[in-house]
Parts: sequence; C-alpha cells; structure tokens
Amino acid sequence: MITASWNIRGFNLPLKHHAIQKFLRNKGVNVMAILETKLNTISVEDTMKRNFGNWNFSHNFVSHNAGQIRILWKSDKVTLSVLQSSAQLIHCFIVCKVTGKQFQVSFIYGLQSVMARRSLWINLSNISASLNFPWLLIGDFNNILSPNDRFNGVDISAYEM
Repeated sequence: MITASWNIRGFNLPLKHHAIQKFLRNKGVNVMAILETKLNTISVEDTMKRNFGNWNFSHNFVSHNAGQIRILWKSDKVTLSVLQSSAQLIHCFIVCKVTGKQFQVSFIYGLQSVMARRSLWINLSNISASLNFPWLLIGDFNNILSPNDRFNGVDISAYEM
C-alpha cells in the first residue's frame, strides 16, 4: 500500500488536478494527503467530487477555516477512519484490505509561527502516548531541521528549529 503527501500551491487550478490524478495513477497511491491553504469548504467539496469522484475524501475545515489538509483514499484498497482532526493534523487509522496491515498515520500541515505550532507538538505527544500500531507522520511541518535547510530567507534561531 502506498501513502503520499503533496503540498501543492494552486490546487484550485485544473492543471493541478490533472497533475495529482496522473501522480495517483502512475505511482499506485492508495492514500494521499493534499496540503493547500487557499480553498474554502464549498470549492473543495465540488473539486473533490468532480475530479476525484472514485476516491473517498476528508478534510479539516471543521478545525481550521482554511481546511489545510485534504485526504483521499481508495475504499476498495483501504479502510480509513479519522480518529482526530485539528487545525494542524488529521490523525487516522488505516487497514490495508490487500495485506491486512494496520497502522496509524498523522497527516500534518504545521502553522507558520513557532507559537502556533506548539499545540501541534503537544497533540503529537498525546497521540504517541496511546499508540498500539505502527505510526507514520507525513506532511509539512513548516519547520527546518538545520540552518542549512533554509534558502533565500531570514536567518532563524535555534528556538525556531
């Protein structure tokens, strides 16, 4: 089973829909997180049904007005249950219908500021304390591991990493 995540700007453009459809088909993806910040709940519902009608989907608009995380999955290949949704993550339990493998996954889109991301780290810590299955964390933390990861930007402090 293949799980993927893509932080894609301009998801509301038809060209991006085709790029994602091609990626899903060519890579054999069964579960995909799409990270994007410029859609509203009406446009995302319409876009998903029109372009990804044979995929199930979920999002985090209830927790964040920009609904930064969308999840697509093929219900004939996996059973996906959303366990928790917040402004910065959607945490799921997945069962592969082909292999029977079970795992949990947190799809993440971290907020921009260090202070805003603090709740993400607390949330992840709480999730980790109650895990009974393998756990995958995937997405965009909007953070870097070292100053060498930064290109063309303002210098950052150790506190921000």
